[in-house]
Amino acid sequence: MLVIKQRLQLCSYLTAGQCVRTIVKEEGIQALFRSYPVTVMMNIPFAMTVVCVNENLKTHFRPWDKSNPHLWYFFCAGVAGGLAGLVTNPLDVIKTRLQTQEIKPSCQKLRELFEISHKEEKSKEPGSFHECAKTAAGEHCVGGECGFELRKVRYRDFLTTTRIIYQREGASAFAKGVGPRMCMNVPSTALSWGFYELIKTMLGVAPTKHE
Repeated sequence: MLVIKQRLQLCSYLTAGQCVRTIVKEEGIQALFRSYPVTVMMNIPFAMTVVCVNENLKTHFRPWDKSNPHLWYFFCAGVAGGLAGLVTNPLDVIKTRLQTQEIKPSCQKLRELFEISHKEEKSKEPGSFHECAKTAAGEHCVGGECGFELRKVRYRDFLTTTRIIYQREGASAFAKGVGPRMCMNVPSTALSWGFYELIKTMLGVAPTKHE
C-alpha cells in the first residue's frame, strides 16, 4: 500500500487500480514488495526511539506532578516523534527511492523539475518514456492508462540503492526531506501517545502526583 500511495502522490491522473496494473506490468509483482525489508528496518528503530525518548522525557519532566499533565505528555511524545524521524530519515530516503524509482510525474510543475534534474543524464541514457500530449487539463500519456512514466528500474535493493544515492548525490542526500518528515512525525506521535496517556488517566491507570 505504501508503494501505491507514493506513486499516487506523484501522479495526478491515476487511480489506485491503474497504479497497481501499471506497476505490475512494467516492473513485475515484486515491485509492490521491493521496499518491504527497508520499511521494517526503518520502523523498528523508529518505534524504539519513540518509546525510549518518550519514557525518559516523562521520567525527567514528571508530567503527573504538573498542573497540566496532558500538555506535558503531548510535548514529550512530540519531541520523541521528531527525534525518531530525524534518526530514521536516511532509511526513509532509501525506502522512498525503492518505492518510486525514477518516475516522471504527470503534474506539469513536477515534470519541469524532473526534466531539469535529469537533463544531463537524459542525453546520456535515453529512457523508455511514452509519448505525451498536452491537453487543456494538463499532460496525459497517449495510448495508455498510466499516470506516470517509468524511466527505468534503477533501485533494486537496500545496498544498491544506498550506493547509488551516495555516489550520485553524496552523503547529504540521506538528509533530504528531514524537515517535512519531522513536521509530520511530531504532531502524529504527539497525538497518538498523548491520547494514549489521556485514556490511561480516564481509566485510572496513569501515575498520580508523588507516585
